[in-house]
Amino acid sequence: MGVDGRLSIRRISALLAASLVVAVVVLMSVGTAASRAEPLPRGVPGEWTLAFDEEFTTAGLNTSVWTPGWEHGGISGPVSEMCMSSGLVSQPGDGYLHLQVQTVAHPGCKSKSESETGSLVESNPLDGVSGHVGFAYSYGYVEWSVYLPGKEQKGCPKGGCIANWPAFWSLPEGHENGNHSSEIDTMEGLENGLACYAFHPPFPGNGACLSASYAGWHTFGADWEPSGVTYYYDGTNVAELQSAGNSPSPEYLVMNDIPSRTTAPKLYKHDVLIDYVRVWHRGDSSPAVVREEGSGTGRSMWVFYRGVDGALGVESWNGSEWVRATSFASYGAEVTEGSSPTVVREEGSGAGKNMWAFYREVFGG
Repeated sequence: MGVDGRLSIRRISALLAASLVVAVVVLMSVGTAASRAEPLPRGVPGEWTLAFDEEFTTAGLNTSVWTPGWEHGGISGPVSEMCMSSGLVSQPGDGYLHLQVQTVAHPGCKSKSESETGSLVESNPLDGVSGHVGFAYSYGYVEWSVYLPGKEQKGCPKGGCIANWPAFWSLPEGHENGNHSSEIDTMEGLENGLACYAFHPPFPGNGACLSASYAGWHTFGADWEPSGVTYYYDGTNVAELQSAGNSPSPEYLVMNDIPSRTTAPKLYKHDVLIDYVRVWHRGDSSPAVVREEGSGTGRSMWVFYRGVDGALGVESWNGSEWVRATSFASYGAEVTEGSSPTVVREEGSGAGKNMWAFYREVFGG
């Protein structure tokens, strides 16, 4: 081949290289834009608005949202006959929340098994802990991305059994002494180290376990609607359940890792890692928390809402459906002096600004 041929090949190679660079830049730009987009539920159809997003990226647990231990810090319990220690909950700044099980005795919590201690965090707004705002929601989709320690042993599925007793679940606000009308177990490591789901009542029952291994990294989600709960594991619909306790009463989030009382393997100092916890509502501007207090002229309601560019955008539950209001006055509410919003989080600016806040509405004048 002559000189002209060689030059042509070089020109073609240069053009191809330049095109490749442009393509890579374009792909990087698309990837960057996609990474900035608001996350959506994995594998769940529908229009969703992100209501809560905890990424655990900073060092130190956000105690305005989370309380370590069963509704207070320190040593607490028993929960399922096990002690909880806030010292076994950590957020070191590596991007994960860590939950541990240890062979540490805490007889003060009156556990039936005092030689082992687990870890738990909850977001109950009514746990009475000073400075704790918490988080609860009425209907919507919750998704956890977690790493579950596992172990190969006889009777385990390929990939290993889930170790200890990890669980990701929700309970109604303000329950007392473990009594509650509803419980949504998105994932619970139960018999033989399997991943199980449930929607109570009845207690026990109304759930099942999957035969596949869910040790390692996975996402576990629950779409809670008036029609029931649909469970998604790794973006796949695995079950649908209804419960007699299903109501719009707000529920808060619970995460734990406690010593197993079943045939599941026990692994000490092997942390459960939570990458993120996210909650979405269907559509736009649905409330994350609605709590009513008192009655008659003394009735008040706390609404946790997403307002766009200063719009009020609140909704109330009338017993059968959410009713949207353009102002407090439109459904007989009066905002009294001192009831200005407490801003929890702001995103964006200008016309695209979103704000989460607490408002107190006083009914009856």
